[in-house]
Amino acid sequence: AQVVINEFSSNSNPEWVEIYNQTGETVDLSGWKIIDASDTTLSLDGCISSLGFRSFEKNSWLNNSGDTIYLKDNQDNILDQIAYGPDGIIGIPLDGKSAGRDPDEVSNWVIFDSPTKKDDVCVLPSPTSSPTPLPTSTPTLEPVTKAIYKINKAEDGNGNPLSSVKIYIDNNYTHHEDDEILTFCTGCYCDNDKNVPCGLGEHIIKLEREGYSDWSESKNFSAGNDFEVNPILSENSPTVTDIPATPTLTSAPTPTSTPKPTPTPKLSPIPTLSNDLLASEGAEEILGAQTASDGLGIDLNQPASESSENQESKKKFNFWPLVFIVPGLGMISFSVLLLRKQKI
Repeated sequence: AQVVINEFSSNSNPEWVEIYNQTGETVDLSGWKIIDASDTTLSLDGCISSLGFRSFEKNSWLNNSGDTIYLKDNQDNILDQIAYGPDGIIGIPLDGKSAGRDPDEVSNWVIFDSPTKKDDVCVLPSPTSSPTPLPTSTPTLEPVTKAIYKINKAEDGNGNPLSSVKIYIDNNYTHHEDDEILTFCTGCYCDNDKNVPCGLGEHIIKLEREGYSDWSESKNFSAGNDFEVNPILSENSPTVTDIPATPTLTSAPTPTSTPKPTPTPKLSPIPTLSNDLLASEGAEEILGAQTASDGLGIDLNQPASESSENQESKKKFNFWPLVFIVPGLGMISFSVLLLRKQKI
């Protein structure tokens, strides 16, 4: 959309040309002009409102036999043109008539028996005065009262960047990690909670990461200092833990049962019977008992040491003792047989 020639009258007094603003803004016409093929110029002024019309007049300007009308802006650019007559797109409007777009602003040109010339009032908005810039005061340079300490990204011995590297100032954790800029000044702190003072003077900066040796250095900070460090942390060597030797299993000795001694029955010595006694009644029982005693290793014929008085008494045979001796020997023989059975 632009400003175009909308209607004109070339055989009237005065002759005139109407223009139409197709844009949505008011256009300032200062420096614009309308000329014909012979460069006869009509200067424009004022403005034309959005979707508004303006008409400009001049006597004896356009040729009655045919001509070309041009509209130029203040940069001498041709915005629109219309040729009328034998070589134009529209015929010559006779006296009292006009030629124009029908309807307005379209490219269809016709001859109007009754001209529709319009000239809207247009007022340019008052120019807004630019505020006078206030003079800019030159800031007064204050003396430098702080020192800067820049800690770049920590690396290991192979140049690989490390993360989670903690920063300590004078063994106080700052809750910051590497790749940090610390400021040292009077009243400065190196942590957000203001628990780690970072005033001017001597300080020990330490970097710590699990699995690596600590990095540290001591600095004396003065106003205006600007330090930058590239810390390298060495990885700790793994600690070798001694493996205890596998104990040698010693076979436990098999307990050996100690056989308990079998008690040997204590036998009272049996008196040896003389040959005279064997010839008497019950000698067979005595021989049976003696046989049993032989099985037990008891010598019934072992002569017992007797006193001279006993030897003398044996010479005098007395049957009364046999009454007691024979049953006693029977009991002894029976006991011996029982012992032999238990032993077997």
